[in-house]
Amino acid sequence: FVSDHHGVSVSVDYGIPTGLYAVQVTPHGGGATSIGTMRVTDGRGSWTGRSADALRAGARIALVDASGAEACHGTVPSAE
Repeated sequence: FVSDHHGVSVSVDYGIPTGLYAVQVTPHGGGATSIGTMRVTDGRGSWTGRSADALRAGARIALVDASGAEACHGTVPSAE
């Protein structure tokens, strides 16, 4: 979930392994940046924070494990 292009809220409740994950944002046409760390336990976790970069339609938000592998991602939809 993205609010006002900078507020970010991420939650998961499915088969992601227990561990710490970087919350990584990639603005549409920009480079990836880590904006926080989320702990997942038994497939569940949440994180809330802010992105310095504006996240508009097409931006990606991903959880990245310690080895650099992307565990999951979402794309900011266009406003309707």
